[in-house]
Order: sequence, then structure tokens, then C-alpha cells
Amino acid sequence: MKNSLGKFSLLALLGGCALIPRLCADTLAVVCKSDFQLELVDPATEKIILKLPTGLGPHEVAVSPDGRTAYVSNFGRYSVYPAGDTLHDKAGNTITVVDLVDRKVKSTFDLGTHTGPHGMILSHDGKLMWVTTETPQAVLELDSGSGKILHVWNTNQVRSHMIVDTPDEKKFYVTNTVSGSVSVIDKTSGEVKVI
Repeated sequence: MKNSLGKFSLLALLGGCALIPRLCADTLAVVCKSDFQLELVDPATEKIILKLPTGLGPHEVAVSPDGRTAYVSNFGRYSVYPAGDTLHDKAGNTITVVDLVDRKVKSTFDLGTHTGPHGMILSHDGKLMWVTTETPQAVLELDSGSGKILHVWNTNQVRSHMIVDTPDEKKFYVTNTVSGSVSVIDKTSGEVKVI
């Protein structure tokens, strides 16, 4: 599926990888959940170009509208782990920022007490990022350059997971997997309706 800017398409993989946004025409970004890595892959040859470290249990990746930066949500909790691993059931609270031009980890955003970051989207101009967190159940608005939390909207539901916005960026739709619902958040008023 292509986004409105035609910059990338989304493909799903089975196993230890999450979604694969296609960056421009020559690179795929693959999140490997239990390996704690973002792999950059040449789609023509299917060869791994480079492996970059992320936080524990990376789950999703979002790419900036200009295709220059990838953001990986480090959800934490992961299901494939070696015997004796004591971190597999701990919630994460970071986002790894990757420079796709220089092909290196640029920074890590610390979300503090907001844990279980998962779904992410970026504003049309790339200046803002919206990410769901499972504890507390919320949508965070971040400055995409610094990671500073600018605003928090509570979803009022359990295990807020994925997020999409309306084309005018005035509302968010958030899936809540345990509640079996969708929270509709009006960005301006802060009103939350639950479907």
C-alpha cells in the first residue's frame, strides 16, 4: 500500500520481523523483534546491507516523509529469547532514531514513565511524531528531532496499540487490543470517543 506521498509501501513478514516500510526505491528497513536490530535490505538482491542496533523488543518502524530518518519503537516484551533471559517480559520505553542516509543510529528517545511504545506515525511535514504507549494507555506527540514529549492524550482503553490519523491530522484512531475497541481522539479538543 502506498502512502499519500508515494515514498514507501508496507509489506508484512512472518516470524521475527515486523512491518517493512520501503524507503525510496533501493532500501527496505526490517525490524527484527528478538534480535533487537533494524536491518537495511536491498530489495533487488534481498541481501542485508547493514544491521543496526535498537532497544529491546523493537516492534514497529516509521519513516519520515523525506525518507531520511527511521524511528523504531522499542516495545520491550519479546517472545523468542535464550534460556535465562530476564528482560523478555519487561516493557520498553524508548524509540531508536536511525539516519538512513548515513546508515547509523542517530539517537534514542527516552519516553520516561510511558512504556510499551508501539504504533507510530509522522506528520506530513515530518516535524511531529505520534506514538501509542500501553502504560499509561495514551498517544504521545513528540518533537521528531528531539524526542521531547509535547502532548499526551489518554485513550481511556486497555493496550493501545496501533494508530492512524485523518488526512488533515486533526483526529487519531487508536486500536486497543485488550479492550477490543478503537479510541477516536480529537487532537484540538482532546475529546475521546470509544467505538
